[in-house]
Amino acid sequence: MAENDPNSDDFMQFLRRMLGGSAEDFDLSALQGMEGLNLDPAMMQQMMHQMQNAMSGDPWETTLRQALHIANRDGLGIDAGSRSSIADAFALADLWVGEATTISELGSAPRALTRGEWVEQTLPIWKEVAAPVSTSIADALMSALEGQTPEDMQGMVQGAGRLMRGIGSSVFAMQFGHVLGNLSLEVV
Repeated sequence: MAENDPNSDDFMQFLRRMLGGSAEDFDLSALQGMEGLNLDPAMMQQMMHQMQNAMSGDPWETTLRQALHIANRDGLGIDAGSRSSIADAFALADLWVGEATTISELGSAPRALTRGEWVEQTLPIWKEVAAPVSTSIADALMSALEGQTPEDMQGMVQGAGRLMRGIGSSVFAMQFGHVLGNLSLEVV
Protein backbone atom coordinates (compact mmCIF):
# COMPACT_ATOMS: atom_id res chain seq x y z
CA MET A 1 0.00 0.00 0.00
CA ALA A 2 2.99 2.28 0.53
CA GLU A 3 3.55 2.42 -3.22
CA ASN A 4 0.16 4.17 -3.63
CA ASP A 5 0.82 6.66 -0.83
CA PRO A 6 0.86 10.17 -2.30
CA ASN A 7 3.04 11.29 0.63
CA SER A 8 5.88 8.89 -0.26
CA ASP A 9 9.36 10.22 -1.01
CA ASP A 10 9.24 8.79 -4.54
CA PHE A 11 6.09 10.73 -5.30
CA MET A 12 7.54 13.95 -3.89
CA GLN A 13 10.69 13.41 -5.94
CA PHE A 14 8.50 12.95 -9.03
CA LEU A 15 6.70 16.23 -8.29
CA ARG A 16 9.99 18.06 -7.71
CA ARG A 17 11.33 16.90 -11.07
CA MET A 18 8.10 17.81 -12.81
CA LEU A 19 7.40 21.13 -11.09
CA GLY A 20 10.91 22.21 -10.19
CA GLY A 21 11.47 23.88 -6.84
CA SER A 22 7.80 24.86 -6.50
CA ALA A 23 6.92 21.28 -5.47
CA GLU A 24 8.01 22.04 -1.89
CA ASP A 25 4.83 24.08 -1.38
CA PHE A 26 2.60 21.62 -3.22
CA ASP A 27 -0.53 20.65 -1.27
CA LEU A 28 -0.82 16.88 -1.56
CA SER A 29 -4.38 16.97 -0.21
CA ALA A 30 -5.36 18.55 -3.55
CA LEU A 31 -4.77 15.15 -5.13
CA GLN A 32 -7.47 13.47 -3.03
CA GLY A 33 -10.17 14.53 -5.49
CA MET A 34 -8.35 12.68 -8.26
CA GLU A 35 -9.07 9.19 -6.88
CA GLY A 36 -11.21 8.10 -9.83
CA LEU A 37 -8.71 9.13 -12.50
CA ASN A 38 -6.91 5.76 -12.69
CA LEU A 39 -3.57 7.21 -13.82
CA ASP A 40 -1.26 4.79 -15.57
CA PRO A 41 2.33 5.09 -14.26
CA ALA A 42 3.77 4.43 -17.74
CA MET A 43 1.60 7.19 -19.18
CA MET A 44 2.70 9.57 -16.43
CA GLN A 45 6.35 8.70 -17.09
CA GLN A 46 5.91 9.33 -20.82
CA MET A 47 4.14 12.63 -20.12
CA MET A 48 6.96 13.73 -17.82
CA HIS A 49 9.55 12.71 -20.42
CA GLN A 50 7.74 14.76 -23.08
CA MET A 51 7.60 17.79 -20.78
CA GLN A 52 11.34 17.52 -20.12
CA ASN A 53 11.98 17.27 -23.86
CA ALA A 54 9.84 20.35 -24.41
CA MET A 55 12.18 22.28 -22.17
CA SER A 56 15.52 20.95 -23.30
CA GLY A 57 15.27 19.17 -26.62
CA ASP A 58 15.27 20.34 -30.19
CA PRO A 59 11.63 20.49 -31.31
CA TRP A 60 12.69 19.51 -34.83
CA GLU A 61 13.97 16.19 -33.45
CA THR A 62 10.45 15.64 -32.15
CA THR A 63 9.08 16.50 -35.59
CA LEU A 64 11.46 14.05 -37.25
CA ARG A 65 10.68 11.23 -34.79
CA GLN A 66 6.92 11.73 -35.13
CA ALA A 67 7.05 11.91 -38.95
CA LEU A 68 9.31 8.85 -39.24
CA HIS A 69 7.07 6.90 -36.88
CA ILE A 70 4.14 7.45 -39.23
CA ALA A 71 6.10 7.18 -42.49
CA ASN A 72 7.81 3.90 -41.57
CA ARG A 73 4.93 2.12 -39.86
CA ASP A 74 4.19 -0.08 -42.89
CA GLY A 75 7.83 -1.23 -42.97
CA LEU A 76 8.00 -1.08 -46.76
CA GLY A 77 11.40 -0.54 -48.27
CA ILE A 78 12.77 -0.43 -51.79
CA ASP A 79 14.85 -3.41 -52.87
CA ALA A 80 17.64 -3.26 -55.45
CA GLY A 81 15.42 -4.65 -58.23
CA SER A 82 12.76 -2.01 -57.62
CA ARG A 83 15.36 0.75 -57.58
CA SER A 84 16.72 -0.50 -60.92
CA SER A 85 13.21 -0.64 -62.44
CA ILE A 86 12.47 2.88 -61.23
CA ALA A 87 15.77 4.18 -62.66
CA ASP A 88 14.96 2.54 -66.02
CA ALA A 89 11.47 4.08 -66.03
CA PHE A 90 12.94 7.52 -65.33
CA ALA A 91 15.47 7.09 -68.16
CA LEU A 92 12.70 6.11 -70.59
CA ALA A 93 10.51 9.02 -69.47
CA ASP A 94 13.47 11.39 -69.85
CA LEU A 95 13.96 10.26 -73.46
CA TRP A 96 10.30 10.87 -74.27
CA VAL A 97 10.10 14.19 -72.41
CA GLY A 98 13.35 15.34 -74.04
CA GLU A 99 11.94 14.75 -77.53
CA ALA A 100 8.36 15.89 -76.89
CA THR A 101 9.00 19.07 -74.89
CA THR A 102 11.49 21.84 -74.35
CA ILE A 103 11.85 21.07 -70.66
CA SER A 104 15.51 20.94 -69.68
CA GLU A 105 17.08 17.83 -68.21
CA LEU A 106 17.18 17.28 -64.47
CA GLY A 107 20.24 18.56 -62.64
CA SER A 108 20.74 15.22 -60.91
CA ALA A 109 19.60 11.68 -61.49
CA PRO A 110 16.18 10.85 -60.04
CA ARG A 111 16.22 8.57 -57.01
CA ALA A 112 13.65 6.24 -55.51
CA LEU A 113 12.98 7.10 -51.87
CA THR A 114 11.15 5.32 -49.11
CA ARG A 115 8.68 7.39 -47.14
CA GLY A 116 11.16 7.70 -44.28
CA GLU A 117 13.92 8.82 -46.65
CA TRP A 118 11.54 11.38 -48.16
CA VAL A 119 10.83 12.76 -44.68
CA GLU A 120 14.55 12.99 -43.88
CA GLN A 121 15.43 14.54 -47.26
CA THR A 122 12.68 17.18 -47.20
CA LEU A 123 12.71 18.13 -43.50
CA PRO A 124 15.32 20.92 -43.92
CA ILE A 125 13.02 22.68 -46.41
CA TRP A 126 10.00 22.15 -44.16
CA LYS A 127 11.97 23.66 -41.27
CA GLU A 128 12.59 26.84 -43.28
CA VAL A 129 8.89 27.12 -44.05
CA ALA A 130 7.53 26.19 -40.62
CA ALA A 131 10.04 27.73 -38.18
CA PRO A 132 8.53 31.23 -38.45
CA VAL A 133 5.07 29.74 -37.85
CA SER A 134 6.29 27.93 -34.74
CA THR A 135 7.88 31.11 -33.40
CA SER A 136 4.72 33.10 -34.10
CA ILE A 137 2.58 30.55 -32.27
CA ALA A 138 4.85 30.69 -29.22
CA ASP A 139 4.84 34.51 -29.34
CA ALA A 140 1.03 34.59 -29.63
CA LEU A 141 0.70 32.18 -26.70
CA MET A 142 2.93 34.37 -24.54
CA SER A 143 1.17 37.55 -25.64
CA ALA A 144 -2.25 36.11 -24.82
CA LEU A 145 -1.02 34.90 -21.45
CA GLU A 146 0.58 38.24 -20.60
CA GLY A 147 -2.51 40.13 -21.76
CA GLN A 148 -4.85 38.16 -19.52
CA THR A 149 -2.67 38.06 -16.42
CA PRO A 150 -3.23 40.63 -13.66
CA GLU A 151 -0.42 43.15 -13.28
CA ASP A 152 0.66 41.85 -9.87
CA MET A 153 1.28 38.40 -11.39
CA GLN A 154 3.22 39.55 -14.48
CA GLY A 155 6.56 38.59 -12.90
CA MET A 156 5.39 35.02 -12.52
CA VAL A 157 4.26 34.93 -16.16
CA GLN A 158 7.64 36.26 -17.29
CA GLY A 159 9.30 33.46 -15.34
CA ALA A 160 7.06 30.90 -17.03
CA GLY A 161 7.85 32.32 -20.47
CA ARG A 162 10.55 29.78 -21.23
CA LEU A 163 8.26 26.93 -20.19
CA MET A 164 5.37 28.26 -22.28
CA ARG A 165 7.59 28.75 -25.33
CA GLY A 166 8.96 25.23 -24.88
CA ILE A 167 5.48 23.76 -24.59
CA GLY A 168 4.24 25.75 -27.59
CA SER A 169 7.21 24.64 -29.69
CA SER A 170 6.82 21.04 -28.58
CA VAL A 171 3.10 20.93 -29.38
CA PHE A 172 3.73 22.51 -32.79
CA ALA A 173 6.58 20.06 -33.47
CA MET A 174 4.44 17.03 -32.65
CA GLN A 175 1.55 18.28 -34.79
CA PHE A 176 3.87 19.19 -37.65
CA GLY A 177 5.56 15.78 -37.44
CA HIS A 178 2.16 14.12 -37.61
CA VAL A 179 1.22 16.17 -40.68
CA LEU A 180 4.57 15.53 -42.38
CA GLY A 181 4.34 11.79 -41.69
CA ASN A 182 0.84 11.63 -43.15
CA LEU A 183 1.95 13.70 -46.14
CA SER A 184 4.68 11.13 -46.82
CA LEU A 185 1.97 8.46 -47.06
CA GLU A 186 0.32 10.47 -49.85
CA VAL A 187 3.42 11.66 -51.71
CA VAL A 188 5.58 8.54 -51.77
